[in-house]
Amino acid sequence: MMLVIRELQMQHLEHAWRQAWIDGLCSHLKGYFPHAVCTFSAVALRRTVEDTVAGAAARHGYTSTRDLTRYLNLAAAYGWDFEDRPDCAWMQSYLHDPDVSCRSTRLERLIACCIAEASDDELETSWGANFRAHQPPTVMAST
Repeated sequence: MMLVIRELQMQHLEHAWRQAWIDGLCSHLKGYFPHAVCTFSAVALRRTVEDTVAGAAARHGYTSTRDLTRYLNLAAAYGWDFEDRPDCAWMQSYLHDPDVSCRSTRLERLIACCIAEASDDELETSWGANFRAHQPPTVMAST
């Protein structure tokens, strides 16, 4: 007997996985970046996470849960609109560096720079070493 999963069933499974992943990201932000999300309602936080993830995918082509989570970390640490603010324009040179072809490497370099520039207090109280090392919330095998 062969198990057949129809396209509609796959869509439902993907939707359920994505909802669980977004829930995990919301919990992650509450744990690691409480200062960035403390004023959000549950609905507003979820919408912000969904919009940030969609924006990162559209702007930079991120597809892995790891890259999308790390981008979300940047947004929580530097402001949800960090890519559009003049005071964060320096970050664009990392995210769009033409000499680095790998999107993940560009993101890694930016995060390393952010960590290097952070004060000891920021590293301990804001996002710290977990910013760099954190693995995305796992609800299923990630892409």
